[in-house]
Amino acid sequence: MKEAKVLLYYLYREIVDVEGEKDWQLRTCEELDILGRVRIAREGINGTVGGAVDSIVEYEKRMTKRELFRGIDFKSSMAESVPFSNLFIQVRPEVVTLGVDRSKVDLSAAGVHLTPEEFHEEILQADDHTVVIDIRNEYESKIGKFEGAVGAPLRQFSDLPRVATSLVDQLQLKDKKVLMYCTGGVRCELGSALLRSYGVDQVFQLGGGIHNYLETFRSGGLFLGKNFVFDERIAVGPPDKEPQHQLAFGRCDRCEESFDDYSAGRRCRYCRVLVLVCDNCAEASCEFECTNCPALVSKPTKTRRKRKEKWSAASADVPENSAERVISF
Repeated sequence: MKEAKVLLYYLYREIVDVEGEKDWQLRTCEELDILGRVRIAREGINGTVGGAVDSIVEYEKRMTKRELFRGIDFKSSMAESVPFSNLFIQVRPEVVTLGVDRSKVDLSAAGVHLTPEEFHEEILQADDHTVVIDIRNEYESKIGKFEGAVGAPLRQFSDLPRVATSLVDQLQLKDKKVLMYCTGGVRCELGSALLRSYGVDQVFQLGGGIHNYLETFRSGGLFLGKNFVFDERIAVGPPDKEPQHQLAFGRCDRCEESFDDYSAGRRCRYCRVLVLVCDNCAEASCEFECTNCPALVSKPTKTRRKRKEKWSAASADVPENSAERVISF
């Protein structure tokens, strides 16, 4: 198959007719033979799509011609083939699920955007008064992150409001400069605004996320490992670094041997979050638990058993490839 192009984008701008936008996206993607995921809400849009190079170029043209999407920031990369098997377009209450009353989070107060070059320089010059924070899910940061970054303890992005207070207090963020990053930038819009609402004044975010950084620093720069992506590629290394020269950053959750491959799709048996378990450990046991699984919280035996049963039953109702398992694109 011909080389494919993958496109990431998001925009926070009011969409009055969300159903009409869903129809437009569906018609356009089907006409251009584009696959992927597009999430639409009254507050904006967030998408990751892939297709033939000419098709993606035409999709970008059609999007930017519309007044609604003037100024939208597209991020693209090449792939050996289209890393999606279907087209999934949905209307949701939020572009990214945060899990709190959104009236309490002012997006206009989001962090200052830094270019990849500026973010790179900030990390190089970081001192004791600077904290680099990864606000992706834990399973994402296990296989790649920036040098010296602190990972927020998130199983899913909607955990952020719950841990924000302890994060601010433990890292003393009110007195420090915060450099925040995620995959493509959309989670940082909410994450930085949330921290600002907790009194953290100096918040800066990597514009375009890791994706944009690796397109700029194509040998990896200060990013170690691979970038987890929400498509069939699962993880992407620096474009100009040959796979055989990419050392595994992650470690098996069980034996702690070097390992960074999620392709087997091993998941927590209770909450279905991805777990990083090497092939040898998987052969020894076919059942796994994720870090900080809600079903394994320290509770009396009877309560823990009920929680396990509840999570197992809930997981059985959701297909493995359901987008409901994914918090953001």
